[in-house]
Amino acid sequence: MNSAMVLAGRWLSTRRGLAAVGICALGVLCASAGAWATAPLGGGAGGTCYANVHDDSGASAVSQSSRDDQSINSRGAADFTLRRSCTVALVDVIGAYSEPFGPAKAETVTFYASQQSAPGAVISRQTVQGADFEGHFTIPIGPVTFAPGTYFVSVVVHMQKASGGVWYWELTNNVKGGIDQWENPGGGLSTCTTWGDVGTCTGRPQARLDFMVALYG
Repeated sequence: MNSAMVLAGRWLSTRRGLAAVGICALGVLCASAGAWATAPLGGGAGGTCYANVHDDSGASAVSQSSRDDQSINSRGAADFTLRRSCTVALVDVIGAYSEPFGPAKAETVTFYASQQSAPGAVISRQTVQGADFEGHFTIPIGPVTFAPGTYFVSVVVHMQKASGGVWYWELTNNVKGGIDQWENPGGGLSTCTTWGDVGTCTGRPQARLDFMVALYG
């Protein structure tokens, strides 16, 4: 990864509280000015299946599908472990736009089985338009029921780069479970054209980082 792609950010006041939002040029990694303040989450009537939305690392990675620049198309995937059966009907994900700051057309939420510590077979893939709070999404989905075990969830934003910029999925230092994964099949941002450790793929090989996401019933 070109280290020049990592830029400083600035503070941006959002409708959900004060958040450190990176103002980034096109690159795999965006450095925020600071950590997110408390971000109210959507919650769900069925309770919390999994949540990792604290201790923002100040960094984030692209997870976007763009028809006008397919070289940047990329996917992040967060691993999560359930100790009991749980049905997910709402996905909260913390992220930020680069200029001109969106908005996204839709978001694709994909759940994968875990295969050798990476995303394996697709369990569910749904493309919907969630509530968008300057890049922080609350996404309702058709319910997906999981048995106890380890899985991956990916959130990809659909947005043209020219008109909406780039969407960055925030990363936390609060690592849970295995190593979160990232890929850039077109190779425009990184050499990770297949799934790889998000820290290594984004130029932080020594870092232990997880994507910020919460799953609710």
